[in-house]
Amino acid sequence: MTETCLTDVDQFLNVVEQSGLLEPKQLESWRKRSDKARDARGLATQMVRENVLTRYQGNRLLEGKYNGFIIGTYKVMELLLEGKKDAVFLAWHATMDRHVALKIIKQNQSDCKLTKQRFMREAQITASLDHPHIVKLFDSIEQNGLQYLVMEYVEGTTLQQLLNKNGTIPVQHAVEYIRQAALGLQYAHDCGIVHRDLKPSNFILNNKGMVKILDMGHSRISDNEQMNITELYNPASVVGTVDYIAPELALGQEYTVCCDIYSLGASLFSLIAGHPPFQGTSYQILMAHQLEEIPDLTQLQNGVSVRLQKLIAKMMAKQPVDRPQSVQEVIDAITAMQANRTSLKVPKLPPVTELSQSATVKSMNASKARQPVATSSKPGLASLNASMENSRSAKHVSDPKLKELIRKASDTGLRPQEKSKPRKKKAKLNQGMVIAAACLALAGIGALLIWIMK
Repeated sequence: MTETCLTDVDQFLNVVEQSGLLEPKQLESWRKRSDKARDARGLATQMVRENVLTRYQGNRLLEGKYNGFIIGTYKVMELLLEGKKDAVFLAWHATMDRHVALKIIKQNQSDCKLTKQRFMREAQITASLDHPHIVKLFDSIEQNGLQYLVMEYVEGTTLQQLLNKNGTIPVQHAVEYIRQAALGLQYAHDCGIVHRDLKPSNFILNNKGMVKILDMGHSRISDNEQMNITELYNPASVVGTVDYIAPELALGQEYTVCCDIYSLGASLFSLIAGHPPFQGTSYQILMAHQLEEIPDLTQLQNGVSVRLQKLIAKMMAKQPVDRPQSVQEVIDAITAMQANRTSLKVPKLPPVTELSQSATVKSMNASKARQPVATSSKPGLASLNASMENSRSAKHVSDPKLKELIRKASDTGLRPQEKSKPRKKKAKLNQGMVIAAACLALAGIGALLIWIMK
């Protein structure tokens, strides 16, 4: 347990009483037993061992803190994760006999109008969705000037955590996970909601093998401008995560369902390859999304069919019009592949038992994946780094904004992005083959000369 502030047993029990965590009869029973404890720390440790308190509760109480354990009808059990603006707790509802995830705006953010409105937008959007592949919102609470979201508690792990642990995910499993996520996403689109921040860390896999979408905090309702909080305060902002953001968003174009489809394709690529489609600095990656073709997965991983590669490439097409125009098209394509290709038949998904955290927690997980970034959609956005040479951009880029952006980047003298590692390996392989062939040729000529001399 943590360093203690309280040492006196009676003082500690008074703090426990003020917290409201124990019933009066329970508290009285522990007062009678307290004479056996040498100090407050020893008593708290014993209460944790007997499951009367959790470690989180015990540590907080030893620090003399008793507020915030009872939120409405919920009892806070553990701190699951703490971000810059909010925190997520595991809580227990005694009447309903279930665990939930409590998401709260931090005290120092509670006066921020934008943060509060975005928080309530998440509540309204999530509450309007009821689908087995989307994390549910049960309730919204305001207490002592603080706002809480009561959300479904999902025991499992995010797909990003699986990647961090295993490196890659088997192709058939990755495809099935994305198919399930697509079912929830299509439902959200049918309700007029675009997610805007799809990535492996926002997909939670529960212990029964079901994938759910989480973190609707960046979502927007397409036909309700008053719900688009970010744009109301900063019309030039772009919400998303660099590794998975659609290329048109950096040019200031509108969010559409095709943006989500691009991010879904990039997520599928990452699950199979073990890393996002493009790598480098944030600005190099933004430029690569606009200009570079995605690496060929058939050359990177075994078991990837040409058909699957083409589907991912189509989902990640540079122009929205060239992508599937609905998530249902993606679902149908995956279903057809699972039916016709043995390696893509729906697998028996392994149970996930290594982690037991809230689905909401996963959206804030500070894993290797980059956090959502707000970037300006003005021309200066991607001009900080260029990934292509000026001559190549003139030939292959038709968007006037993008042409100007790349010319400016070239004028700064910035070097183009280096090729991805897989391509380096391929180049080295080709160079090695040429050298080997040259050696064989020289050896053959030498042998011929010796034969002639004889």
